[in-house]
Formats: sequence, C-alpha cells, structure tokens
Amino acid sequence: MSPDVSLMTRFEELNFGIDWNIRSNSPIGLLDSKQFALGLSWRINPNWQLNVEAHRNKTDYWDEELGLMQLSWRF
Repeated sequence: MSPDVSLMTRFEELNFGIDWNIRSNSPIGLLDSKQFALGLSWRINPNWQLNVEAHRNKTDYWDEELGLMQLSWRF
C-alpha cells in the first residue's frame, strides 16, 4: 500500500464593514482581511497521518504568517 497524499489551497476575503465606534471590542485582526493557505495531508500508513499548513493573513493593520503541523495516530 502506498502513502496517500493530498494537497489543499484556500483563499478567503473577509469584509465585515463593521462600525468600530459601536463595537470597539471586536476582533480588529479580522477587519478586511485576506487569508491564504497551502496545506499537505499525508496518510503515512493506516495508523499515522501528518498534516502541514502554511497561512498568511493580510489586513489593513498588520500581516501574520503561521505554520502548523500535526502528527496524528489514527485508531
């Protein structure tokens, strides 16, 4: 049995149009943001799976880059 590999890409654009004078405690990091993601899922064998993702979040205020990795034991 050969390993099962799948790829993922995602683009999201969030435009809430929130009046921040009314909701000043809202998550400002999501205001008018563009999020990009690339990912790989590798089912190494029936018991183990590896997921790796890279995210980039661009907003009017700052940019974020995140890397995520998860190794799962499947039972």
